[in-house]
Amino acid sequence: MNFSGADRTRQLITVGVGTLLLLVMGGVLIAGFRLATQMNAKVQALQTSSVLQTYPNTISAQLVSLRDRLEARQYAGQQLADLRATVERFDEQMKQLNAAKAGDSTALDQATDLWKQYGPAVDPVIDFHGQPYVDSDESGSSFSAEGRTHYADVKRASLFAQENSKRLQTQLAAVATRMQTEASSGAEIGRASCR
Repeated sequence: MNFSGADRTRQLITVGVGTLLLLVMGGVLIAGFRLATQMNAKVQALQTSSVLQTYPNTISAQLVSLRDRLEARQYAGQQLADLRATVERFDEQMKQLNAAKAGDSTALDQATDLWKQYGPAVDPVIDFHGQPYVDSDESGSSFSAEGRTHYADVKRASLFAQENSKRLQTQLAAVATRMQTEASSGAEIGRASCR
């Protein structure tokens, strides 16, 4: 088989154009994949920041409930367990939000700093594992020595949470708004690149 020069040139041009199209399509697919990955991360950060807005009020309400149960000398184990679980979830999700690089936000930095201030108030409460009451035939149920300390810790944490929950919630709302804006602008870029 003997190819003429024109046939060979046509074949080389066809292969070259095919290769060029393949490279362009590969580049577009890679760029689209990167954009989709970034959008997914922003949407997840938005979801996390939206959920986090509910936690400050929940923590405050759980502390009040725990305080009320202790004042009434009622079983408070479930309220304490619920508070521990809420604080743990909130802390974990704050870490995820910071790891997602939504931490460029001043509001997130402020929320993280404020959450760190919750630690000294809330940690003694959730670290309690003793018996808050002692029972006697003469006086009925009263606080044990560790129960009095625990009750004082709960009151202090409850007051701190009531004073700071609105501010923390506002900061988290600002983070969610920022993430919403980023997700919307990323979606707009994605739509523009598809046109």
